[in-house]
Amino acid sequence: MQTNNDRPFREIVADYLPPADVMRGDDYAQIVRRAVERLDAPDRNLLLMYAEFGSLRKLAERCGVSHPTVLKQIRRIRVAVREEIAAALKK
Repeated sequence: MQTNNDRPFREIVADYLPPADVMRGDDYAQIVRRAVERLDAPDRNLLLMYAEFGSLRKLAERCGVSHPTVLKQIRRIRVAVREEIAAALKK
């Protein structure tokens, strides 16, 4: 059963669409969800807020920091998520 809490995860899954030769659907979405859930709470919350707001500028404003600061953090977090996804796909 999906809830409103799933919306940010759906947005994040859309950001990490796999190449055509990789699994699709619910299995892949679960891999992305697990990768996000493995993040430290502050990183996970920032990524979920970014997915919800859909804008780095809005997120920076909400957090009271500069756009470049948020951009740097989101880039670092996205690399970590991609690495977790790649590791999960190799298993």
